[in-house]
Amino acid sequence: MSTGRKSLAAVVAGMFVVGAVAAQGVSATPRPDPQPTATATPTPTPSLPPLPPPPPPPPAAQPPLPNNFTNPPNPPVRTLVQPGVVEVNKTIATRTPPRFLNQDSSTRLRDAPQAVQIVNGNIRPIYTAGDRVRLIAKVPASQTWEILFRKSGRNQTYMELGTAISTEQGRVALPVMRIYRKGLYIFALRNTETGEVRYVKVRVGPRR
Repeated sequence: MSTGRKSLAAVVAGMFVVGAVAAQGVSATPRPDPQPTATATPTPTPSLPPLPPPPPPPPAAQPPLPNNFTNPPNPPVRTLVQPGVVEVNKTIATRTPPRFLNQDSSTRLRDAPQAVQIVNGNIRPIYTAGDRVRLIAKVPASQTWEILFRKSGRNQTYMELGTAISTEQGRVALPVMRIYRKGLYIFALRNTETGEVRYVKVRVGPRR
């Protein structure tokens, strides 16, 4: 081989070597693996607290009880009815022993039965001034009555004491009164449906 051909062969060989190195240099640099994409975790929805149970319905109103000897129609607190007469409170009224009137209440004032006692043929008061008066009267059964009260005599007006319901046996407890002055006193019972009025009297003697 001549010297010219050797030089050309060397140049060509050198070119292949450079190309190989260049090619190796380009392909030898590895790319890093891509990081995995983070998956978004959904935010949990907070759960609502359970609803409280509905309140129980209010109890049905109970009908009023008949006013017998265990249930006098007195107010919770003592009440001044008129000078010398006090309507005692419910607790004191219940503790006061009752007296039963055996005669029917009357539709006429003059014929009204009186709460008195007969001793040797003489009429004597059962109660004296300062006593608590508690009577059980006889009226038509299972009726509602408006109760009024006054002292017998002129220029005396009735005072309203409330209402009471008679029992199936035709008994009704009158309000328990503490009467401090002697005299004759009248209970008037007016039927709230028919308007009929019935009367009961009680005589209070002087203080012993």
